[in-house]
Amino acid sequence: MDTFGATVAKNHEDGADATVAKVRKDVVGATVAKNHEDSADATAAKVRKDVVDATVAKYCEDGADATVPKVQMSYVIVH
Repeated sequence: MDTFGATVAKNHEDGADATVAKVRKDVVGATVAKNHEDSADATAAKVRKDVVDATVAKYCEDGADATVPKVQMSYVIVH
């Protein structure tokens, strides 16, 4: 009875330890995955913003470049 009881207790303990370890591993795994995903999302958002900023800046510059000669030309013609 004692041996059987001890074995059952040991199995319960081993089972509980294995479950706790598994849960910890799953939680850590999920957290790491989430952090990777968050980081990837943040990077993608940053890249998108940089691309948009660069595009807007380019359009502003192109617009300014186009407008300046137009204004200069108008000024020369008027005067």
